[in-house]
Amino acid sequence: MEGSDADVARAYGLTRASVCQYLTLVRRLPADLLDKVEAVTDRDRLKRLSLRQLLAVAEVEGEGKRRRALVDRLRAGGRWPEDRRCSGPGSW
Repeated sequence: MEGSDADVARAYGLTRASVCQYLTLVRRLPADLLDKVEAVTDRDRLKRLSLRQLLAVAEVEGEGKRRRALVDRLRAGGRWPEDRRCSGPGSW
């Protein structure tokens, strides 16, 4: 969908601030890690991946550090989706 953040917000029944927050995640988090976050189904792990937590990761400077921060949050409960251990940047 094209248009301003306000147009997108109206179309989806969100606030403009929410749209801006989600866009921050999409722009700053590596796409492969966003795919992994999307694949998480474990409720305990999902609680650690709240919008607030993900925005904190997105604010970390440097892609490598953002990856590490996200990996640490995901790893806090065990395994990645597909039961693959994540040993850090470059292991995907």
